Amino acid sequence: MAIIISDELVQASGLSEVELFQELVLMLYAREKLSLGKALRFSSLCGWGVT
Repeated sequence: MAIIISDELVQASGLSEVELFQELVLMLYAREKLSLGKALRFSSLCGWGVT
């Protein structure tokens, strides 16, 4: 499944696309909707450099 986020939402957030993705991953982890392993896996997709 893919999630499409409009350019308008990205601009309204004041964040870059990568920063918005990072915020989403962190929020889901903080709310215990993502495990640490999955959060790390997704974070590596956006180039955080976490191994």
